Amino acid sequence: MDPITHAVVGGLIAQALLGRQWPRSAWVLGALAGMSPDLDIFFTGHSLIASLFHRGPTHSIALLPVMAGLCLLPWLLRAATRTHLWRAYGVAMLGVASHLFIDTCTSFGTMVYWPFSPTRVALDWVPIVDPIFTLSLIGLLCAALWRKQLRWAGVGLAVCALYFSLGAIQHERVMTSQTALAATRGEVREHGRVTPTFGNMWVWRSLYRTQDDLVADAVRATWSAPQVAEGTRVPRPAASTYPTTATGALFLKFTDGFVLPYGTQDGAQIWADARYSLDTRGFVPLWGMRMDVDGRAQRITLASRLGHSLWETWCLQFGTTQAYRPLTECLSGPLGPAGVPSGHHNIPSPHNSHSDTGAAHSG
Repeated sequence: MDPITHAVVGGLIAQALLGRQWPRSAWVLGALAGMSPDLDIFFTGHSLIASLFHRGPTHSIALLPVMAGLCLLPWLLRAATRTHLWRAYGVAMLGVASHLFIDTCTSFGTMVYWPFSPTRVALDWVPIVDPIFTLSLIGLLCAALWRKQLRWAGVGLAVCALYFSLGAIQHERVMTSQTALAATRGEVREHGRVTPTFGNMWVWRSLYRTQDDLVADAVRATWSAPQVAEGTRVPRPAASTYPTTATGALFLKFTDGFVLPYGTQDGAQIWADARYSLDTRGFVPLWGMRMDVDGRAQRITLASRLGHSLWETWCLQFGTTQAYRPLTECLSGPLGPAGVPSGHHNIPSPHNSHSDTGAAHSG
């Protein structure tokens, strides 16, 4: 999630557990601990390599005690705060742990088992950014500090517990719907992901791959049975066309295999991360990798059809569209052009794309 959310959650933990001992600075320690794993952005910059290695070693359980100790250092320099240090260290560890847990609950992927395993854990429970959730926690932390009542920090932590529990339940409901949808179409699903859309846990992006295609749909999971807005299928690229450089292989692994060719730019091949799209049930990717003929790889931002996609997402989320149908009424048999909304069947060309300044050599 975003740094503000991490800081506020860490601050709530520290205020609840250390507020009586350190009434003025407990939340500051928690906020620093909550944000500390994201220090890796200062070492990797904003290049493609930065994207591929963010949420790496500093987000691992192995370095958790070290990160907590670094956060506690400023308090060791003042005699007035050299009390309750072991308690403060435990609180700092919980702050760092909250960052690892929250990031693991999103779809980006976090290397919590480094250095024993490079696997990225992504539970896909909650959005990467949720302003309503963040603002609610900010209000509760401010109440705890202003009123000097620790119970408000406890309320904030209870809200966090309910929020992530709801995400886990919703994820299970939507994943079950995806399984049923693929079965209705008579398809063998090799691998599937469902992720909540921006700022909510009611409308989800369903993405799965078969032997031949990638298929995207939107699923709305409210209090009633989940409904589906059928979307788009695109052919999977042949394995022989994937980039063979070390950076290309790392990008393929980072995206969990959900990559698509996105045209060329000045002779360079562009590969898009198909997990994220402006169109919930389509393929309008947010970013990707530009692979030059000499093997150089760059991070590239893709921003096609921005206004239309945001309006469609608004309609999908708040029910102002007739696209949703119960699973029992969805298309029987493989999804084809007849089940694709107008303008969603083809991957648009990257004419509005631009490269980021950072670049990385394959090696």
